[in-house]
Amino acid sequence: MAGKHRVILVEGLCGTGKSTLAERLHQYLTLQGISSHFYDEGAPGHPVSLNGHAFFRKEEFAGLLRRYPDCSRCSSFTSHNGWKQLSDPLSGS
Repeated sequence: MAGKHRVILVEGLCGTGKSTLAERLHQYLTLQGISSHFYDEGAPGHPVSLNGHAFFRKEEFAGLLRRYPDCSRCSSFTSHNGWKQLSDPLSGS
């Protein structure tokens, strides 16, 4: 596998052992002499970060709140380069 890169994503329901499986796979690959990195979801430097899915332009964000008033609990957000990132106080994100 020299010179080739692979990304293995582990998906599943909460509490089903995704992180445990991914960490054990990382350990196994390392023991086999294969360079491996484990990134937990949301970790800085994650090569396939999905954090951008929660970004809206200011006008889009205002429209979202008008169309879905129940989203007002998500009305706290951070700004990044003119984009707004939703923060859900219930999830801690």
